[in-house]
Amino acid sequence: MFALLSNPSADAVLILLMACLFVAAALAMIWYGEDWGGPSVGFSVLGIDRGTPGCFVVLGGWLLLLIPVLAGIAFWLAR
Repeated sequence: MFALLSNPSADAVLILLMACLFVAAALAMIWYGEDWGGPSVGFSVLGIDRGTPGCFVVLGGWLLLLIPVLAGIAFWLAR
């Protein structure tokens, strides 16, 4: 991986690939969040056997999608 980071053109490709994966993960959480949320199978003595509600999975997807935008706005305002 460090060999990839020493080449500027490979850096651009790696950054673009990571950005695409980040956006794809956030969009998947938004679109399929209601299906992914819900109760988990199993029993825990501590009571940690409840799943995450689907609306929180969708909210997490929106946060992942908007955090880079909000960071860009913050950096722009701070200059």
